[in-house]
Amino acid sequence: MKVNANETLLLGMVVTWLFTPFAYADIKALRNGALQAEFSIQPGTAPASVYSELVMGPGVPVTNRLVVVDTSLQQHVVQLDPLQLVFEGPHPLLADLSGDGFNEVIVVETDKELGASLAVYGVSNDALEKLAQTPFLGKRPQWLSFAGIADFDGDTINEIAIVEKPHGGNVVAILELKDNSLVRLAELKGPTNHVEGTDFFQSALRKCNGRVEILMSDHDWAETIAVWLWEGELKQRALGPFKSLDHLRKLSSRCD
Repeated sequence: MKVNANETLLLGMVVTWLFTPFAYADIKALRNGALQAEFSIQPGTAPASVYSELVMGPGVPVTNRLVVVDTSLQQHVVQLDPLQLVFEGPHPLLADLSGDGFNEVIVVETDKELGASLAVYGVSNDALEKLAQTPFLGKRPQWLSFAGIADFDGDTINEIAIVEKPHGGNVVAILELKDNSLVRLAELKGPTNHVEGTDFFQSALRKCNGRVEILMSDHDWAETIAVWLWEGELKQRALGPFKSLDHLRKLSSRCD
């Protein structure tokens, strides 16, 4: 059974899945949060002509406009440079990454020459502002996939798990939003969770032995592996042959 990409991304949370001229916001000033978010296309523009790599298939086109409704029901619109940047993915993710009880907006923002980056936005003083962004991966068409959002290090604050270059480079990284930066806590080369051209991520989260594990595939889709953060390093162990996303979802319901 195929699932929407964000169904496997958060542990114990409900999720809903931006370049901007605004300055970085002070996270401590946040007094509001994102309630809903969606991508669209600016009228009179053609983002697919700027960036034609449909990494998640023709059903997930690139976009260049983001609309966010905050918890006070105010609407915010961010429009990318239509000649240089696009959003990739079916929709933005919403999750509390700062521990203040309000959701941030998490997106993949891609430069037509430099590839993908991860960006996080928050609502501050009734404005949507960029809180942090990773460097672009380096060149087109390098991309990143979401692998999960959870408290991976046990500090009660959610982190983001991604796979950089999941179709060859395969680097799993855990990122924490801290002091207006996305801090890289750990990385592990090898695992992946996406087949190019498919519109879903093949990973799941589970809590096992007091830790959050990411269930995914090894680099050649032969083995199912569990990946977790332990004392500042990402560890992994094999769980048997890789079968399907359905199988990962079954594994996520038990600890073995």
